[in-house]
Amino acid sequence: MSRAHSKSQPPDDAATVSEGRYPGASLILPTSRAVNIFCPTLGRWPFWVASGLAIVLGLILGTTLVYLTGGTAYAYPYIILLPVIFAGAVFKVPGGLIAAAAAALALGPWMPLNVANGTMQTTGNWLVRMGMYLAVGGFTGVLSTALFVRHKQSLIRSRIDPVTGLISPMAAALYVRMRPGRRVFKTKDFNPTHAIVIEFEGMETILSTLGSDASTSAIYQFGRALNESIGDYALVTRIYGSTFGILLQPGRQTVSLVIERLKARIPDAIEVDNFSIIVMLRVGIAKINTDDRIRGQPFRKPMVALHLARRRGRRVARYSETVDRQAKDNMALIGEFREVLRRESLLVHFQPIVDMTTSRVFAAEALVRWWSDTRGFISPGLFIPLIERTTLIDPMTRFVAEQAVRTSVEWCARGVSIDVSINISATLLHNSGFISFLEQLPLRYGVPASAVKIEITETAMMKDILATKRMLERLHECGFLIAVDDFGTGHSSLKYLKNLPIQWVKLDQSFVRDIPKNNASCEISAATAAICKRMNYKVIAEGVDVPSRMIT
Repeated sequence: MSRAHSKSQPPDDAATVSEGRYPGASLILPTSRAVNIFCPTLGRWPFWVASGLAIVLGLILGTTLVYLTGGTAYAYPYIILLPVIFAGAVFKVPGGLIAAAAAALALGPWMPLNVANGTMQTTGNWLVRMGMYLAVGGFTGVLSTALFVRHKQSLIRSRIDPVTGLISPMAAALYVRMRPGRRVFKTKDFNPTHAIVIEFEGMETILSTLGSDASTSAIYQFGRALNESIGDYALVTRIYGSTFGILLQPGRQTVSLVIERLKARIPDAIEVDNFSIIVMLRVGIAKINTDDRIRGQPFRKPMVALHLARRRGRRVARYSETVDRQAKDNMALIGEFREVLRRESLLVHFQPIVDMTTSRVFAAEALVRWWSDTRGFISPGLFIPLIERTTLIDPMTRFVAEQAVRTSVEWCARGVSIDVSINISATLLHNSGFISFLEQLPLRYGVPASAVKIEITETAMMKDILATKRMLERLHECGFLIAVDDFGTGHSSLKYLKNLPIQWVKLDQSFVRDIPKNNASCEISAATAAICKRMNYKVIAEGVDVPSRMIT
């Protein structure tokens, strides 16, 4: 990728785009405004033939009605204005004027003023009527033209991307949409077999650092580079932001050759406001089948592949039915979880924490569990990561916290004093409303805050260390105990941990469970535990199976 790209600016308005000077503008737009105004360009020829016949028939019937009802001296001559107005609306100014002239001539000198006594019209009489008819037909045509021009402008805005000049996703969908037995367009030579979605990464950095004008310029340059690279044998569209779509024609280039050509011809960097922006591509690929054409959704599947590539850290990924089904199942799972949470039918189990020196259970960790009548037991490793990406994580954690503290109170009433631990997601750590809920929770149940341990994963704590420190200090001042969960799987930096109000460190079970058969895990766990103890941290080893006879 060695070709440089000079700095360019996007088109200023839709009028510039409509002149066909930018990529994709000539695909669906006429080249002359006169065509828009004076020639009908919407609909099909049967409609225009039927409209013309209807106008002629209306003029004939109107003229006959005027004669049969007594002549032009009565109000019936105004009935003939109906086909004139219709002609102006359908055929615009020329049609309105021609129909008006025909109507005026039909009721001209030969039409009696009064059929009963044979009185004929004066020249001035029918000339005034002709002027009135022409005014009505012309005004209707002008009004129809104005509405039509506005419609065409709206069509341009909906089918042309205002930033890049490429066609919009809606227009691209029209090119592939099919109805049973026929196509919407007559473009028989364009029947794409593959859809590609390309994402230029780093747009958020450009937007936040250089502003919206710079990001718009960058997006335009991306679109131009794509169109210049493969626009001669593919249809390029901008889907949103810096994400673009490509519809590949069959028999021209294989998908692999397209990707290689993009890598070779897309520049390594673009210039934006005197800054060199490195271009990073991520690609999703999928075949287009009949169902995609009927639905007019050519880019849904490659978007699934793009998300797969982003999630797995790849640059290129192809669509997979398995991944798509999994995504749909995940959506259904979230919908079911919402209803389960509303009914408060989740289960809260407690995992005991044992002091190995005394074999006494001194605490318990609250764990959420979900049993579905249709799916059976659903692993928390499946649904919790999904819920963490939604707003449902807040009410779910509140439910678990309420159940944990309430159960602790019930145990205390039975003479069993056991502290409880609650896992807090990273998304809630900086939620002031949730933190306020935690502060009030022990007060509502009359238990000391020190009887509640807040567990936060190491990786979550390191995402924003300053904000994390403020929130943890706020909880520590209320009396809560703070524990680092899954220690050893994230940054594992004691340099950061020593500045946080932490009392407990939980060694991840991936180290602990390998101790019997892995000397390295044994040494790492022992060394980490020793260092934590010297720093006055209490250490919990996760994943140790303790025989029930040892627990008191």
